[in-house]
Amino acid sequence: GFRRGMRWLAREQGCDLAEDAPWKRIQQNTFTRWCNEHLKCVQKRVGNLQTDLGDGLRLIALLEVLSQKKMGRKVQLLGNWWAA
Repeated sequence: GFRRGMRWLAREQGCDLAEDAPWKRIQQNTFTRWCNEHLKCVQKRVGNLQTDLGDGLRLIALLEVLSQKKMGRKVQLLGNWWAA
Protein backbone atom coordinates (compact mmCIF):
# COMPACT_ATOMS: atom_id res chain seq x y z
CA GLY A 1 0.00 0.00 0.00
CA PHE A 2 0.81 3.65 0.19
CA ARG A 3 2.64 3.48 3.54
CA ARG A 4 4.84 0.61 2.38
CA GLY A 5 5.73 2.64 -0.71
CA MET A 6 6.58 5.68 1.41
CA ARG A 7 8.80 3.58 3.71
CA TRP A 8 10.61 2.16 0.66
CA LEU A 9 11.08 5.65 -0.79
CA ALA A 10 12.38 6.95 2.55
CA ARG A 11 14.90 4.09 2.81
CA GLU A 12 16.04 4.74 -0.76
CA GLN A 13 16.58 8.41 0.00
CA GLY A 14 18.07 7.80 3.45
CA CYS A 15 15.22 9.50 5.37
CA ASP A 16 14.49 8.72 8.99
CA LEU A 17 10.78 7.95 9.54
CA ALA A 18 11.02 7.41 13.30
CA GLU A 19 8.47 9.31 15.37
CA ASP A 20 11.21 11.34 17.04
CA ALA A 21 13.24 12.01 13.87
CA PRO A 22 14.79 15.50 14.09
CA TRP A 23 13.33 16.61 10.75
CA LYS A 24 9.81 15.75 11.97
CA ARG A 25 10.23 17.92 15.07
CA ILE A 26 11.55 20.75 12.89
CA GLN A 27 8.56 20.45 10.52
CA GLN A 28 6.13 20.35 13.45
CA ASN A 29 7.70 23.38 15.14
CA THR A 30 7.77 25.32 11.87
CA PHE A 31 4.11 24.57 11.11
CA THR A 32 3.10 25.40 14.69
CA ARG A 33 4.83 28.78 14.46
CA TRP A 34 3.17 29.42 11.07
CA CYS A 35 -0.26 28.60 12.54
CA ASN A 36 0.34 30.86 15.54
CA GLU A 37 1.46 33.73 13.32
CA HIS A 38 -1.86 33.57 11.47
CA LEU A 39 -4.00 32.89 14.55
CA LYS A 40 -2.50 35.87 16.39
CA CYS A 41 -5.02 38.26 14.78
CA VAL A 42 -7.94 36.29 16.30
CA GLN A 43 -6.29 35.88 19.74
CA LYS A 44 -5.87 32.12 19.40
CA ARG A 45 -2.77 29.94 19.69
CA VAL A 46 -1.63 26.38 19.03
CA GLY A 47 0.76 24.63 21.40
CA ASN A 48 0.27 21.01 20.38
CA LEU A 49 -0.94 20.36 16.82
CA GLN A 50 -2.74 17.11 17.60
CA THR A 51 -4.62 18.23 20.67
CA ASP A 52 -5.16 21.89 19.80
CA LEU A 53 -6.38 21.28 16.24
CA GLY A 54 -8.08 18.00 17.18
CA ASP A 55 -11.55 19.34 17.96
CA GLY A 56 -11.53 21.49 14.82
CA LEU A 57 -12.23 24.84 16.48
CA ARG A 58 -8.76 26.35 16.05
CA LEU A 59 -8.53 24.71 12.64
CA ILE A 60 -11.74 26.50 11.61
CA ALA A 61 -10.33 29.75 13.01
CA LEU A 62 -7.16 29.24 10.94
CA LEU A 63 -9.19 28.54 7.80
CA GLU A 64 -11.26 31.67 8.41
CA VAL A 65 -8.13 33.78 8.78
CA LEU A 66 -6.50 32.33 5.67
CA SER A 67 -9.64 32.51 3.50
CA GLN A 68 -10.85 35.81 4.98
CA LYS A 69 -14.34 34.27 5.10
CA LYS A 70 -16.50 33.25 8.04
CA MET A 71 -17.64 29.66 8.26
CA GLY A 72 -20.95 28.66 9.74
CA ARG A 73 -21.11 28.50 13.51
CA LYS A 74 -22.94 25.16 13.74
CA VAL A 75 -20.17 23.08 15.30
CA GLN A 76 -20.60 19.64 16.82
CA LEU A 77 -17.69 18.50 18.96
CA LEU A 78 -16.81 14.93 18.03
CA GLY A 79 -13.97 14.28 20.45
CA ASN A 80 -11.22 12.11 18.98
CA TRP A 81 -12.76 11.86 15.51
CA TRP A 82 -9.33 11.33 13.91
CA ALA A 83 -8.70 8.16 15.93
CA ALA A 84 -11.72 6.32 14.50
